[in-house]
Amino acid sequence: MSYKYTVIIPHYNNINGLNKLLSTIPSKNYVEVIIVDDNSHSKVTDYIDEFMVKHYENLTVLTNESGYKGAGAARNIGIKHAKGEFIIFADSDDYFVDNAFDTICSGLKKDCDICYFKPTSFCLVEKEKSDRHVRYAKLIDNYLQSECEDIRYKFYVPWSKVFRRKFLVENNVRFDEVLASNDVMFSLVSGSKANKISVLDEVFYCVTRGVGTLTVNRSKEVVFSRVEVALRESSYIINEKINTENHSVISVFNLAGDKIDPPLALSTLFAFSKGHLPFFPQSYKNYIKNPRLILNRILSKPVVDSSKSSKYKKYSFYCSLSILFLYECEMIIFS
Repeated sequence: MSYKYTVIIPHYNNINGLNKLLSTIPSKNYVEVIIVDDNSHSKVTDYIDEFMVKHYENLTVLTNESGYKGAGAARNIGIKHAKGEFIIFADSDDYFVDNAFDTICSGLKKDCDICYFKPTSFCLVEKEKSDRHVRYAKLIDNYLQSECEDIRYKFYVPWSKVFRRKFLVENNVRFDEVLASNDVMFSLVSGSKANKISVLDEVFYCVTRGVGTLTVNRSKEVVFSRVEVALRESSYIINEKINTENHSVISVFNLAGDKIDPPLALSTLFAFSKGHLPFFPQSYKNYIKNPRLILNRILSKPVVDSSKSSKYKKYSFYCSLSILFLYECEMIIFS
């Protein structure tokens, strides 16, 4: 059976959120729903198999048996099994707004590879509107006002978009199967390869902000995963000659924060030495005139956990000295 839309949902131990999300998806014969469970507890999977499959039409439940844990691997499985002409990604703790699929149907342009919609957000803790959607809403506004192409490269998340499945398959666009930031390269590559995009000032998706999600997780493993992805993102932007603001040595160090250590610093400096990472952010042109300002900026960066302050500043100090040394050498060689 063929469908107009396939909604792909990665899931892990969140029955309440999943129930709410499914309740906002209309039971229509043109909407296929694929849940890819990332090895939840047995009670959770039993509930999904025994209750949800019976009460929701056109619902398929798959299990992530790829050997790679995480939403990226789950989404890739969903893409492989999708039958819809268009694919929509949703997270199990989010939901579609009222009349979402009417909005999609009326706004979607068939000749577009990607259609971007304006998202909204809600804080589950404070029970009020959140700001998690703001950066992406601004990308929508900037494109509609001046056709700013940054929306292709900086709309990092997969939700609040509609993808033509044939486009994803033919270009082999897939998610990274990593712990964090699995969607960054997917969004960058798909945005850069899309022949035609559509951008609408309409809302169909609400992203939520909760407790314990990856967006607020600052564990060492999560931070290192984000840094590794940032370095590959930077390399792709440079190699493909994409005209957008890139990461830099300074922004990567800021991303690492108090989790920075010598191996991470060395990998960042190595990327810089290979030309895969700019030294300064484009917006920090004043550092070009006086690179020693980096020391003041990094060493004055506040650290939430005071017990880690000394270690963080020590690594930052040595990393900053290394950067300044390389920069001065470069200036001497090419002056």
